[in-house]
Amino acid sequence: MNSLIKLLAVGAVLAVIVLLVDTTFWLRYQRMPDNPVNTVDWYGTYQDLATEGADSIVLADPAERSISAAALESAAAYAKEKNSYSFLIFHRGKLQLEQYSEDFDSHRMTDSQSMHKPLVPLLIGAAIEDGYIKSIDDELAQYIDEWANDPRGEIKLRDLLYMESGLNQPQVTASAFADGTRAFLTSDIEAFILDLKLEREPGSSFNFNFLSTQLLSLVIERASGKTYADYLSDRIWKRIDGGKAQVRLDREGGNAHTFCCINVTARGWLQVGRLIMNRGKLGDDQIIAVDWIDKMQTSSRAANMGMLVWLVEPQLEERVFSEINPRARLPISAPYLLNDLVFLEGRGGQRVYVSPSRELVVVRAGEIRMEWDDAYLMNLIAAGLDGPEATVIDTPDYTQLSSWAAHPDENDAADLVPTGKEANQDAAADVFYIHPTTFRTGKKWNAAIDDKAVNAITESVIAGQASAFNDCCNVYAPRYRQASIRAVFDQSGKGQQAYDLAYQDVHNAFETFLARTGDRPFIIAGHSQGGLHAKQLLVEIAANEQLRERLVAGYVVGIGIPGAVYAAEFQHLSPCDSATATGCIASWNTFANSDATSRYRNSVRQIFSRSIAYAEDDSIQCTNPLTWNDAEAAVDQAISANVVTVPINHSARLSAPESGVAAECTEGALVMATNVPESVEPLSLPGGVLHLADYALFYMNIRENATQRVRAWSASSSLSTQH
Repeated sequence: MNSLIKLLAVGAVLAVIVLLVDTTFWLRYQRMPDNPVNTVDWYGTYQDLATEGADSIVLADPAERSISAAALESAAAYAKEKNSYSFLIFHRGKLQLEQYSEDFDSHRMTDSQSMHKPLVPLLIGAAIEDGYIKSIDDELAQYIDEWANDPRGEIKLRDLLYMESGLNQPQVTASAFADGTRAFLTSDIEAFILDLKLEREPGSSFNFNFLSTQLLSLVIERASGKTYADYLSDRIWKRIDGGKAQVRLDREGGNAHTFCCINVTARGWLQVGRLIMNRGKLGDDQIIAVDWIDKMQTSSRAANMGMLVWLVEPQLEERVFSEINPRARLPISAPYLLNDLVFLEGRGGQRVYVSPSRELVVVRAGEIRMEWDDAYLMNLIAAGLDGPEATVIDTPDYTQLSSWAAHPDENDAADLVPTGKEANQDAAADVFYIHPTTFRTGKKWNAAIDDKAVNAITESVIAGQASAFNDCCNVYAPRYRQASIRAVFDQSGKGQQAYDLAYQDVHNAFETFLARTGDRPFIIAGHSQGGLHAKQLLVEIAANEQLRERLVAGYVVGIGIPGAVYAAEFQHLSPCDSATATGCIASWNTFANSDATSRYRNSVRQIFSRSIAYAEDDSIQCTNPLTWNDAEAAVDQAISANVVTVPINHSARLSAPESGVAAECTEGALVMATNVPESVEPLSLPGGVLHLADYALFYMNIRENATQRVRAWSASSSLSTQH
């Protein structure tokens, strides 16, 4: 016990000593906000770069926008989903989109985190042009006397600019005693960086070191005789009309923090992006030399990084932060459509994207979201760069019944029942059903929800699929701006954009559905395109504990789901392995014979190749709707109802059930073990593909099983006692 007391006493003494040495550090540590991006005044000491400006940017008239309305809407929705405070898209000389969250506007600054870093190489280029620095091959000993007789003095400016210095990387943690944490809060950043240790030969390896720019700014100050903030303000910021901005100082009259944390408006960052896009020129002012801007966008050892700006290399599947640490890398979700894209990065999605060839700059500032997806966002925008669609399609309002193809308050096709059956007028659960593609044009990307021809086809599908759930559930089926059949075969990226716009509607409809249904249990069901949207919706549900508790099951039919997706996206959910399992997902794709299945498997494995490689699992889910597990053996117990393939009178009934069929799961595909019923033959596609009949062949099985699962959920769920 005495030893423990002595240890605590020593710790207390040390803490007092440190506190006395750097009181400012501890005050900052106590004031540190949970969300530093939208809190720009807590640090205590700042220097203004400018106090006004950045108001001359032109906003495009909606009728003259050079990016499609669908692309702008999809990008804006993604930014909003990730709680962005400001989001700007600038193309061909005009702002195409300027979006702010509540309490933000064009004059409010955010703390841009590490987006400060690329400003330092811009200023290095200016210092070379102004004659303060001779070359990036200069050694640090020429500017830092403290390292004149030190191996660290042999580090070249280029080693710092390309993150190849060989210096140690201080660790950043929540602890006040972590070296990296102290770097952010110290009142003497110069002393801190001069104490960095050399671990590897300079220029021998790429390793992202967040303090490299701090050394570079020290070189700038000592070479120019100016403070970093003054030089940046006069040489670049005021000339680009960057507007209100502040840099942090370690203390009054001290050094600027240049590795992090500059307060700037979104329009200010737009001006920086335009400077890079225009190769150092804004208006008639060549602010930074052309060859320097070009050099900043060339790589050294790291293919994906220039001088503190990130580069896009189409062949790369991951972003590499270090040669020496194999874990320091992030997967890239999809190949970039803009091959010349460069971007400035700040923690958690603070970004400036620049595509010089497409005259495009995109700015995002917002809540720190480590899952922010650069490729996803920029591909949404890239797919819409060829101009607006011929028709602007209004966003559906799901508080209106006209936006629903099926709804409990309407008499619609989902109310139809097979002969001898009745719809449940007191259903214990609800189903959110998403219909497949019924927009069959090849000329447009997305359908309007009031297209009468499209809606007639949709109603026939509702009758043949969604009605299967009217015994267990109240049926909700949104009309949505579905992607056209053209999107299925598109390779340009516009097809994905069309699907993304469609999903935004599905997501919004689901929010309205949740608001109406309270805490009742629900089923998610979809087919083909509807299956894709159902899958994405279930990813969101999987991440939400309250919604997971309400989920009876998902029927994600007509798309392939690899087993690897469960670990990657469907965490907390699992494939259905019995007729009464709940909180699970059932999925199948039907084929007339095994010869038709190989192309399907290859396609699924190609689409999900990264998840499969990571999980080392290339299996594909197949739920046999005859047994409700993945039984490989053929069984003969299904009852099939005729599918309705033409518009129908809502007072009609579905045809009487036919004789049973048999099918078996074979390596992830559901293969018929009996002949295809005559009533379903019109739905057969070439090559034995029964995609259009995925529901029709097993209609009664789905109907009975959905009721089974709702009963099982009610018997096992604590929520059921509340109904």
